[in-house]
Amino acid sequence: MSIVQNTPQENSNFKALSLETLLKQSYNVEYLIDQILPKNESLLIVGKCGCGKSTLVMQIAVELCDPSHNLFLGLLPISPSPQPRKVLIIQAENHGGGLSKHFTEMLQGRSMASCQSILTGIYFMSNKLTGRASGDLMAPAFYAEVERLLAAGHYDVVILDPLASFHSSEEFNNEQMRRVLDRLQALTENYHATLIVVHHDGKNPANSTGGRGASSIGDWAANVWQIRNNKGKFELENLKARNSARYPSVIKLELKNSIFTASSATSNSLHADLAYVVNALKNLNGQANSTSDLVNETSRLLRNDGKASSPSIARPLIDKAVNSGLVTEIHPGGNKITFKLI
Repeated sequence: MSIVQNTPQENSNFKALSLETLLKQSYNVEYLIDQILPKNESLLIVGKCGCGKSTLVMQIAVELCDPSHNLFLGLLPISPSPQPRKVLIIQAENHGGGLSKHFTEMLQGRSMASCQSILTGIYFMSNKLTGRASGDLMAPAFYAEVERLLAAGHYDVVILDPLASFHSSEEFNNEQMRRVLDRLQALTENYHATLIVVHHDGKNPANSTGGRGASSIGDWAANVWQIRNNKGKFELENLKARNSARYPSVIKLELKNSIFTASSATSNSLHADLAYVVNALKNLNGQANSTSDLVNETSRLLRNDGKASSPSIARPLIDKAVNSGLVTEIHPGGNKITFKLI
């Protein structure tokens, strides 16, 4: 038994919210990484030991902080930010030397300006100069330290790696694990940060979307990714997306110099999906007079072929078609956007 007693009480600000008021709110999903990482939602990344979980989250931190980098994995658009992003990494397994090796490799080939943005954008909750931390999220003293850093830092993303290092609760106890995760999520929500939690897979990962232990871990997460390593052949799959469309296909990955990139097979598959945007424009006589017109027609064509379809899937395909030069985007005036075939 290990839930720490006398944990600090949460502030109670509950009120009765009418359905009328709720329906007047805007709940559109905003993304940090289009189609796969919503802003201000929880993400659980699961995988077996040695599959690249920590490398993947380091890469997420680097690419979100690099203002010149606009594609995650060389595949998925990263949403632009009006201000430099900041990431707080709370991790227990990699010592300073290992962190230095990984991040030095990740910085290779980037401009001086990009490197500076990354160096000043990524922080570690650290015991002395190790880059590592340890503690129990249910312990008042450690919880207060995390809160102090979040309050002072104004972080966009908080990464916890791995979950098992930051609690002493029974991992197969649903009530205890939900309490641990709810406390961390409440803390990050108070400071408007996207939360990414790394967790180990169980013995039979094919039957779980929440990794090892209690089912409440997977139930808690709004989004779940699973990374797999089969003899050096890596794959990333979006297993769950609570408030948006789940990314429809497995992303095959290549790993070189601590950087994952989508394999050519994945990229070719995405390029084939751009045909839906082109065909949508053809159906609209070569021109869409609004973004919504093109999104709706692209979604319809995807749906007709039995593929996942929603604005959150169609819109990134349109952006990719524009970036690839297949479609041109024109701003004739005001906020109106027109799309035309090249």
